[in-house]
Amino acid sequence: MSNQVNDVQNAEVIFLIGANPTSNHPVAATWMKNAAKNGVKLIVADPRINELARHATHFLQFKPDTESRC
Repeated sequence: MSNQVNDVQNAEVIFLIGANPTSNHPVAATWMKNAAKNGVKLIVADPRINELARHATHFLQFKPDTESRC
């Protein structure tokens, strides 16, 4: 992460691609969940349905191993 994690509360959109912060960065995930509850659009793109997908405005589920092909 390049910004302070609590900056998500000031964002218009959070776009999360192929990551699971609930497991790897639980504090960051909590900030994202709270931001989504407060009206920030959360877009999750991942082959797995994770905890943040349940809070997402949009969930884009793609086939595994297709996110890094050019």
